[in-house]
Amino acid sequence: MHDCTGMDAMDAKREMLMHTLATLAYRTAKAVERAPARYPDYDAGEGTRTPIQIVRHMADLLRQTRSLFVPGEPIPDPPAGNRWQDAVDDLRDAVHTLARELPESEVRVRMDGVEVTPEQILQGPLSDAITHAGQLAYLRRLAGSPIPSENFMRADVHRVLREWAAPRPGEPVAAAVEHAPPSHAADSAEAPVVHPRSPEMVG
Repeated sequence: MHDCTGMDAMDAKREMLMHTLATLAYRTAKAVERAPARYPDYDAGEGTRTPIQIVRHMADLLRQTRSLFVPGEPIPDPPAGNRWQDAVDDLRDAVHTLARELPESEVRVRMDGVEVTPEQILQGPLSDAITHAGQLAYLRRLAGSPIPSENFMRADVHRVLREWAAPRPGEPVAAAVEHAPPSHAADSAEAPVVHPRSPEMVG
């Protein structure tokens, strides 16, 4: 554990992981928020996941990523049922709980006898999840409701991470994600199929 908390105490690799997670949250929020009623179960063809299946898979993938830092804790099961808002909330919670580990905790899992590195987390599960966020955006277009275009280089991606850390109505107040750096960008946007359990975390 680090002696102090927050982004100031993170090394460059942890900061990049945190920024990648924030980017994932931002792009996912663009795809899932204000989606039309037909979108969650939109079927693009045989052998493809529906949006709700992708969202559930992403949440599972991020829970497994968190398990690299807390291997002694059981990986929670996804919520039962097929309700879209429950799936989105589950993904939000998975992002939030991983964001609380990244700045402070050490990776405690080995793969092939070697400690898993931040680079492997980036090139593996986080990149997989970002790929799935792109699939969600593409399915929005196929479903007849494309997301608004924007220049993502100007986006305040940490805004969504802060919002997803806030408690929902009726929820107890949880520890907020305080690790995101202050934004210097304008706020430019509104906002399980496979459950692999091994460190390989297939996307």
